[in-house]
Amino acid sequence: MGRGRDPLLRLCRTTSFRSSALVNLLRVAGTRNERSKGFPTMSAREIQDQKAAARIAFKAKGSILLLDLADISAVQAEGNYVSLRHRTNPYLVHESLSSMAEKLKPYGFIRIHRSVVVNISAVEEIQPLPTGGYSLRVKGGKEYLVTRTYKHNLRDLAQLWVGSEWVCG
Repeated sequence: MGRGRDPLLRLCRTTSFRSSALVNLLRVAGTRNERSKGFPTMSAREIQDQKAAARIAFKAKGSILLLDLADISAVQAEGNYVSLRHRTNPYLVHESLSSMAEKLKPYGFIRIHRSVVVNISAVEEIQPLPTGGYSLRVKGGKEYLVTRTYKHNLRDLAQLWVGSEWVCG
């Protein structure tokens, strides 16, 4: 088939096709650009539903346990392991904290210390400290130190809360 007779090439040469293809290309590029910047591509409702239904599976004592992520208040490093602070009892998992932090980030967990990641829905109170860090209390009464290195994570989180401008300052 000759070059001038190919119906697809003729379609590509039309102005309406080129403009709609450009719009689609920009839409895809914008979506990819937003993903690379860390912006969510789902609605707030979808993210909330995902958090509520999310579960974590791991090996423990010869079996595989499934826990709701909403029931985990924090993840703490313990050597080559991480301790999942579940409301009933902690579970040790053989994984690095940095790997676990990346996996849990889309589900509402933030890093507050080089050895601690917390579930934002479990945070009950934040107290500023004279050192420039913060003390953070989660459900169940456990307190964690938010170091100056990671307080920017807390600042980004606190912008969502009403009446907490002091954290941003």
